[in-house]
Amino acid sequence: MSYEGRGTSLDFPKALEWFNKSSELGHSGAQYNLGVMYEQGQSVEQDYAKAFKLYLSSAGQGHVKAQYNLAILYQNGRGTEANFPEAAKWHLESANQGFARAQYFYGLLHHMGRGGVERNMATAIEWYRKSMSQGDERAMFNLGLVHIKGDGVTANKVEAYALLKLSEEKGNEKAAGALEMLLTELDETQLKEGQSRLTSLRKELG
Repeated sequence: MSYEGRGTSLDFPKALEWFNKSSELGHSGAQYNLGVMYEQGQSVEQDYAKAFKLYLSSAGQGHVKAQYNLAILYQNGRGTEANFPEAAKWHLESANQGFARAQYFYGLLHHMGRGGVERNMATAIEWYRKSMSQGDERAMFNLGLVHIKGDGVTANKVEAYALLKLSEEKGNEKAAGALEMLLTELDETQLKEGQSRLTSLRKELG
């Protein structure tokens, strides 16, 4: 495929030609890829409205990444008016197909309780855990924070340590700062328990 550069050099103009043809025929993958090109301004003038329409058509056919990208456009108000309930709807569609980033954001929308999406920590934690099980470091970080605060779960600094440390190991810079503060609150026994829990988490997540 020209767009992905498989077997040939990356050729955005050629990809654009093929994606336009396939998109007109209703091919969801072509609509998604063309949407990405318009969203990012690759070989075309950046146009969020066109990206939105293409993602919407592709998402309606069940394309998991189009559903996620559509949700982000609704979330950020690009190409359409910001609409958090619609963002949550499409994140859930993508999340139910196992897309980790959508699972994280669906959890986040219910964690924050913004724009008509009701705050629901049970839902947030459920989806954070699903996203974490696929290695999403942001989900690990947010789960770490809720275990520090006892927000929707029983406060557990040992669990929080393990979650934040794992998130830090996966490159989350925010986790490093939160972990530094948490370490000032842990005694030696809690730290050892946290390190043991971290080892268990690594094994659970592979």
